[in-house]
Amino acid sequence: MTSPHGSGSVRYLDALILDGHWWFYYEMTRADGAHELRVLRVPAE
Repeated sequence: MTSPHGSGSVRYLDALILDGHWWFYYEMTRADGAHELRVLRVPAE
């Protein structure tokens, strides 16, 4: 996984399975070079 912006970095990835879903928490480089915390929920199959 890479960011399309800045250095392309994704950092501090953590994953949790809860209530039948994977929850991914990570920090990604934004277009302005700063980083933002994001969350992604994916069904666990």
